[in-house]
Amino acid sequence: MSQQTIEPGSVPEWDVADRMRKTLRTANLGVQEMADYLDVSRNTGLTDHCALHDDLPMPLPELLGTTEAAKRIDVDKATLTRWVASGRVVAATKLPKKNGAYLFTRDEVERIAAEVAAERAAEGVTA
Repeated sequence: MSQQTIEPGSVPEWDVADRMRKTLRTANLGVQEMADYLDVSRNTGLTDHCALHDDLPMPLPELLGTTEAAKRIDVDKATLTRWVASGRVVAATKLPKKNGAYLFTRDEVERIAAEVAAERAAEGVTA
């Protein structure tokens, strides 16, 4: 959290910088990637305002975008998106904006890939 002393039993106050750092860690993105996505210069104050750094100290889970996840599962992106909407697949998060990509954990992608492979094997279908 941003430079605050937390007393035992108190509730910390999360600011924009805290939320942005968590978003970047969750999405496994660096500051420049986020600035590119938002179509802003890294020097617009994004770094200063959010106190972001490329060298995040904690290990980050590997997240896969919709395209990569669909390739690994061997289905079309539209199919994967429908499965998210129906609840068959759980996305870790969704990037902002209306058409932002879903992000998936490696474990979820491996789980659904195994499920799809088993279904295809049971039906006698080869990829």
